[in-house]
Amino acid sequence: SRSLAAEAWATATTSAEVSRACRARSSGSEPPAARPVTLIRSGLRATMSRAWVPMEPVDPRIATVRCCPTPPVSPTASGRRPPTAGRVRRCARVSARQASETSQQARVVDGARHTSAQAPRVARVFPAADIPAALRGRPFTVAAAVQAGVPPSRLRGSRFTRIVRGVYITSDTPVTLEHRCAAALLIAPPGSALSTQTAVSLRGLSLTGDDVVHVHVPPGAPAPRPREGIAVHRPVLGFDSVPHRELWLTTPGRTLLDVARALPDDELVVIGDHFARTGPGVRSLWCAVEDCPRHPQHRRVMRVLGRVRVGVDSPQETRLRLAIVRCGLPEPMVDVPVRDSGGGWIGQADLGYPRARVAIQYEGDVHRSTPRRWRQDIARDEAFVAVGWRVLRATAEDVRRPRTFCQRLAHALAAAGCDVSDA
Repeated sequence: SRSLAAEAWATATTSAEVSRACRARSSGSEPPAARPVTLIRSGLRATMSRAWVPMEPVDPRIATVRCCPTPPVSPTASGRRPPTAGRVRRCARVSARQASETSQQARVVDGARHTSAQAPRVARVFPAADIPAALRGRPFTVAAAVQAGVPPSRLRGSRFTRIVRGVYITSDTPVTLEHRCAAALLIAPPGSALSTQTAVSLRGLSLTGDDVVHVHVPPGAPAPRPREGIAVHRPVLGFDSVPHRELWLTTPGRTLLDVARALPDDELVVIGDHFARTGPGVRSLWCAVEDCPRHPQHRRVMRVLGRVRVGVDSPQETRLRLAIVRCGLPEPMVDVPVRDSGGGWIGQADLGYPRARVAIQYEGDVHRSTPRRWRQDIARDEAFVAVGWRVLRATAEDVRRPRTFCQRLAHALAAAGCDVSDA
């Protein structure tokens, strides 16, 4: 066996080639002219200026090559040179990794005996009790985590979730729109504010189709690096901001101007009705828009504000009112009170025509899915009919296709003996 290993092929530069050489020698085939090789059971290490000398027979499956100081070897007849040191080191790492994966050394995990191939991988978890209170329930930057005593390597564990690059939150806190907005302000320069669709959503009116967080950066301030899910705007004109739930938003008037670039007039009226009910009111919106005469959307927003009404309870009611006007009918009043013959208050209609005594009620999903609310609506409508009012009920389908509903409304106005233009 010693002579068999000594006659291994000189062209073998890896353990696989050594194995093939030994199999060829055992079968009786003559190997080509060879240069000496060394087979040992240790690491694989060699250089181009060293040759390999046979020493002892070993199993070719686990054999590696050891270099011995000899004169440089010239290229072989086939033109191949000995492997470089980098290639030899890479082969050694691959061999070591394969040997580690196939080894059957047993170890004990959680009191059970497992082989290395079967042993479960135990993850290193940062204990929840060790998370500082200043980092719980709110977004924080890497610098804030380091200041609180949490190294950056711990942030890549299962106890933390990355919102955007450089901003994290604890994994037990669900990431909401407010958290994403707070993360955007953490990486924005001082004086920045949430704007456009994001400011509208934070004020309670959800706009579908835009999950990006929009941020206004003050003129002259350095813009943050681009990050996924954050849109940075650098307006030429300055802007005012107001606090809202520990966040900074552009004012309602400036928000209406900025969002007008991406929305049609009807949706601007919906936003204006919402701001008039939950915000400062129509007069304050007028004043805020008038203070920005150089804004590109100034004239258009001023026309839209003329269609804004106070007291609208939902965006669908605004869309229904605008659809009625587009069909050629007079605009109904908002929040029409209904009283009995003695002046007692019975209820309030979403939309209506007091002269024609026609009430319009918009029935959203909340009216249908809540049994108590549904029974209250039926009792209210019956009380309206008892005092001489006609009640028309509209749904989301009537908002999308208003022609049929408008025909019903026109017949109700005509049946009340009221001229449509005088309703």
